[in-house]
Amino acid sequence: MTKKQTENEIKKQITDYLKLNGYKVFRINNVGIFNAKRQCYIFKGEKGVSDLLAISKRKNQILFIETKVKPRKPTAEQLEFLDLVDGITSVKGILAYNIEDLIK
Repeated sequence: MTKKQTENEIKKQITDYLKLNGYKVFRINNVGIFNAKRQCYIFKGEKGVSDLLAISKRKNQILFIETKVKPRKPTAEQLEFLDLVDGITSVKGILAYNIEDLIK
């Protein structure tokens, strides 16, 4: 019987694989932060954004990867984000010190 992987183990396995294949991989940490004063978790981040961002200039590819452990399913926001980024072919890297830099 094989041990069930955790979501963090899956992320690490995918990250290692992508790095071995020439990608630069970034983990996007959207998490709940415990607020001791209110005794509850407060979500920090942007709902739906994928767990991992992988970029390969050589392969001309940017990947957003959502990881899950079965039987967990992605949220509607996660599916919407994946739909938003899937198939985009034009990507720009922009350094902006102000809004004018972005507009240029």
